[in-house]
Amino acid sequence: VTEFIISSIIFLLRNMSEMNHHLNKKKWRPIIGKSLSETTIGIIGFGKIGSLLSSKLIKLGIKKILIHDKKKFKDKFKLKFFSKKYLLENSDIISLNIELNEKTNNFISYKEINLMKKNVYIINTSRGKVINEKSLEHGLKNLKIRGILLDVFEKEPYNGPLINYPNVFLTPHISSFTVSSRREMENEAIENLIKHLN
Repeated sequence: VTEFIISSIIFLLRNMSEMNHHLNKKKWRPIIGKSLSETTIGIIGFGKIGSLLSSKLIKLGIKKILIHDKKKFKDKFKLKFFSKKYLLENSDIISLNIELNEKTNNFISYKEINLMKKNVYIINTSRGKVINEKSLEHGLKNLKIRGILLDVFEKEPYNGPLINYPNVFLTPHISSFTVSSRREMENEAIENLIKHLN
């Protein structure tokens, strides 16, 4: 999942989805992008995925990482935790890595989109319902959001209006869909079953 998110960050910052869309229509439109080193990345959720993501980003030379989580965790890089409002207002790209529950349902909606920096990028690989999809379209129409990458949706399979935007890239819930990851998940399931039976 963290590899998927990192590739998504680069994909969005270089506007690849939009340029691919133009090329498919036989239009040559290079769009200038941003490098990782000049980007402030906001990570919402500092559990297993969020913490591993931050450590990999630091190894890539990212110096501006903002963390938000309901709990304060200690990590070897001594990253600072910020309020949700501060992270939304100051991040160039936001990655959501939180579980879905009563408190995180619609965690990102119209209010949060309006707080974000102009030309923000958003990545969601956690659960679809943590983001209000209609608010994303609102942000795109009002040129608040520069690009979106979604791997999860409120209803799956997805067939909503976001498919019509060239700067929105959608994948069918596959961020953990690798041979090694699936093998590990299956082994854990078997181990849990054996423990329960014993």
